[in-house]
Amino acid sequence: MANGTPKKRRRKARKGSWQVKGFTVKRPYTNFPLSPHGSGKWTKKILGQLHYFGAWAKHVKGKLERIPGDGWQAALELYKSQAEDLHAGRTPRAKSSQLTMKELGDRFLTAKDRKVKAGELGTRMFEDYRQICQMLADTFGKDRLVEDLAADDFEKLRAEMAERWGPVRLGNAITRIKSVFKYGLDNALIEKAIRFGSEFAKPDKAVYRRHRA
Repeated sequence: MANGTPKKRRRKARKGSWQVKGFTVKRPYTNFPLSPHGSGKWTKKILGQLHYFGAWAKHVKGKLERIPGDGWQAALELYKSQAEDLHAGRTPRAKSSQLTMKELGDRFLTAKDRKVKAGELGTRMFEDYRQICQMLADTFGKDRLVEDLAADDFEKLRAEMAERWGPVRLGNAITRIKSVFKYGLDNALIEKAIRFGSEFAKPDKAVYRRHRA
């Protein structure tokens, strides 16, 4: 008779479902292309790399909590929108109508980081750009769609910056913010120029003169 503690048998999932973190996740339909992951995300391995598409559960106070309906429809839609690029080994391109503030900021900073490495941009300027992108994501929301922004959003942002900063820093910030969105337009990440409105402008020269005086 063999000694030792008997091994626990791994519980098998019912046909057409998975056992994940104590949950039974049902396969939505035969040949559904995604699988549930222990992180709470839907996943698929493509070209040897695991990719995530939406969530079937969320973390609440350190524990997984099931999302109603398991979120498989949204995950499948995201997978279908990216599948062609991923299977071809390309980085998926966000549609301009779906571009978020975080995605725009990430793309902009990646381009500026390449200039830093090439010696075309200083690290101090890059840090200024990074802070601007972070401020935009914090103010508007990282998941806010870029095309959803309107003049009143920028008018409010300018008022908040003017309360904290002097005219020189305010003017520099406005210039850099506009450069972020210009990058998106020039590189076809957004289809049309953002309307900043009449109030989102650098301080008048008279304001600079008074400040210097």
